[in-house]
Order: sequence, then structure tokens, then C-alpha cells
Amino acid sequence: MKRSRSIVIFVVVAVVLVAGSGWFSPFGTGEYANSPDGRYTAHASNFRRGTWLHGRVSYIEIKVVEKSTGNTVWKAERYPLPNELPPEFGDRSKKFIVWAPDSRSVSVPVGAATDSVWAVP
Repeated sequence: MKRSRSIVIFVVVAVVLVAGSGWFSPFGTGEYANSPDGRYTAHASNFRRGTWLHGRVSYIEIKVVEKSTGNTVWKAERYPLPNELPPEFGDRSKKFIVWAPDSRSVSVPVGAATDSVWAVP
């Protein structure tokens, strides 16, 4: 009797943990582009994740990774303004990430018809 109760409690806790990780874990789509000199990769992604009090939230993440080490050079998250539709980086009919020819900066649209230019060290 005690053993079966312990098993039921264990199963319930495991199900709650798995469901919770699915709710709070970010998921989404995006695109990436290598810099002209081949040293970096820029990533632009749309993500959604659950929160404790605000349901699901959407945001974009832009980051630059050094290819040789895999280290993130910088990363930024942006939450859209009310009534703003951020770009859908998963749309394969468009190219969102534009590198400068010298690989010193990358331009990515972030919403409200504006592009952000990010310097690369």
C-alpha cells in the first residue's frame, strides 16, 4: 500500500515537472547568417514561453556567436510594444540578417519598421 502510494506520487510529480518545463521553455523559429569574413554567425529568432502570471509571452532574440569558439559575443532580447508585430524570422521567403561587407556590424529588423545595427568587436 505504501509502495504503490509512493509510486503514484512519483509519477504525478514527474508529469508536473515535464509539463512545467514545456510551459516555461522557450520555443520558436529564426534564421542565421555567417559574416563575410567567416568569423561570426548572427542569429535572429522569434520565441514564445510561458510565465507565472502573464500567460505566454513573445519576444525576439538577436545574438552573434564566434564560430571558432562557439562563444556568444553578445545577445539581446526585445519584447514587442503593444500592437506591434515583430518580424517573423522563420519566414524563408525573406532575408532579415544583413552583414556589413567588412563584418564589423550586422543589421536586423526588430519591429516598428526599424532596423537595429549591432557592432561586432
